[in-house]
Amino acid sequence: MPSYLHCMAMALAIGPLAVPAPRAEERFVGGSAAAGRTVFSTYCIRCHGEQADGNSELARVLRPAPANLRRSALTAEQKVRVVHLGGPAGLGRASVMPSWDGILSDGQILDVVAYVETLRESAD
Repeated sequence: MPSYLHCMAMALAIGPLAVPAPRAEERFVGGSAAAGRTVFSTYCIRCHGEQADGNSELARVLRPAPANLRRSALTAEQKVRVVHLGGPAGLGRASVMPSWDGILSDGQILDVVAYVETLRESAD
């Protein structure tokens, strides 16, 4: 299984990939979905996939698999907590979800959550 540091090195070495445009320039607690799209393509896409649906090359080997962020039942505030603290500390989520605190600024975390919120589908 790839380590957290291995995944980070790959994400930083490869750089941003193409991701869907936000449906609208929505704002969440000061976050910008347009700026969040760039953050997502740089840091999140390797695990959560281009469509934020949890389908990626790494998802095939990570256990538990990364979350489908399009269908997540978490509130935006809960997502901010998970991104800040990582999966285990942020609401008892997946152990493979790292803490991005200290890597992403508070503003970048708000931005990426704002972006993910624009992609949200029904969680039913």
